[in-house]
Amino acid sequence: MRNTTGSTLTVYEGYRIDMTTLKAIRTSKDYRQAMATIDALLAKKRLSAAEDSALEALGILVAAYEERMFPMPK
Repeated sequence: MRNTTGSTLTVYEGYRIDMTTLKAIRTSKDYRQAMATIDALLAKKRLSAAEDSALEALGILVAAYEERMFPMPK
């Protein structure tokens, strides 16, 4: 994993996180990519500040997607 432009992180399999264009997770493909990226970031021993921010943002986006797609019964 390497920080290539300051705001873009290259994560496994070429999936990129650009903090300036981070978007909602709308499809199952987006969800799978986000989860793979989260897993890759969590596997690291240390995160840069940009990686930490990306992890936090992806966690929020994944939670919103899961609430929308897999609602808990009331």
